[in-house]
Amino acid sequence: MTCVNFVLDHPESTLNRLELLGTLLENCLKSATSTFCLAPDTDYADFLDDFLWSERFLYLPHKHVTSTHQLATFPQVYIGTELSYSSGCRLIFNCTNQVLSEFSDESNIEYIEWITNDPSEKSHMRKIFKHYQSNKINPKLIRL
Repeated sequence: MTCVNFVLDHPESTLNRLELLGTLLENCLKSATSTFCLAPDTDYADFLDDFLWSERFLYLPHKHVTSTHQLATFPQVYIGTELSYSSGCRLIFNCTNQVLSEFSDESNIEYIEWITNDPSEKSHMRKIFKHYQSNKINPKLIRL
């Protein structure tokens, strides 16, 4: 069964979408979980690579992957443009801003969508949530 989780930021938070992603990735690494960020294209993957290698996120350990790979012995974030590059990662962050149309064959994978307090983003993500529901996927909502 496909597991899609929508993480809704704390109501008082002022984080933008990228800052919330970085915060969620930091938390995953603290719990020793390697994650995968599915980027829509190589330009965005390169941007995300630079963003995570910033002082704001204390240079989060990450790797831009362009093919299937072996997981490192330490937890890190993997960034790629193909779902097949996520091999071994239990959490997949959808950075495409679109509904996922394909899912990994691996079991125990969780797909993460995240929502900040920006009203236009909430509206967009509500449409994505409903799209998953219309495709017989029952997403969960997690509030921080």
